[in-house]
Amino acid sequence: MTQIDDDYDRNGYAVFRGLLSNDSISDIFDQIERVFDTSLSAIGERITDHAGVDAKYLQLKTRHPEIKAYCYNVLGMLHGVRHALSNETVLAFGRKLYGTPLLAGYMQVRIDDPSDDRLLPMHQELELMSLMNLNIWIPLTDTGGNRGGLRVVPGSHRSGLHVHHRVEEPQNYWSLPLSLIDEERVVTLDLAAGDALVFHPFLFHGSVPNSSSTIRWTLVGRWSELNHVPYLRSARASMSMDRNPDPTAPGNQFVRQYLATSK
Repeated sequence: MTQIDDDYDRNGYAVFRGLLSNDSISDIFDQIERVFDTSLSAIGERITDHAGVDAKYLQLKTRHPEIKAYCYNVLGMLHGVRHALSNETVLAFGRKLYGTPLLAGYMQVRIDDPSDDRLLPMHQELELMSLMNLNIWIPLTDTGGNRGGLRVVPGSHRSGLHVHHRVEEPQNYWSLPLSLIDEERVVTLDLAAGDALVFHPFLFHGSVPNSSSTIRWTLVGRWSELNHVPYLRSARASMSMDRNPDPTAPGNQFVRQYLATSK
């Protein structure tokens, strides 16, 4: 067993150090900036050549939040982002882990500026094509310190699947019950730009506030294993599973088996 295998099995996550080169990160930022330039130019906003990607994002967020949201949706489609989140080293690990081909899920560029209030509470990574999946988190800027990053509970993946409840604004997202979270076990992961964190779907994880003066940029990708996808097992199944999957729902045989054997 490699160190990566051992870390993933024990903690529910592992880190591939230096997965992206500085040149690759620079190219991704160039592509992101081109997206912002395209929108700013189209809506008649003055573009300052030396402003940089952070300033252009904040210009859109402050003056044109709806267009900013559209840009956000497009960023995950950039070829540089898709290429980084399809790294063969990481996907080979996922294929070995599950013994199946992997199905690409939602890919995004997450942007956390210091004023961001949409921080994710502690949760598990569900609502994908399969209950079992591989998640990839690649910071494009160093994390830790005032810039924050991701907080996790090592080993929490071993506790199995838990029911989530909806948290309304400002997060408007699903959360694990606070009673499940032992704050003494929570750790904040400090990763360098270009490192790749891979983690188990049941790992307890959530956002850390960015209290620095700069933006935290991160690539996030999800890959589902093939064998137990409900969508391929029933004509009445949805393509994505529910946050709290119903074991009696069409195609959810694996959920029933998992819950029965994990008690």
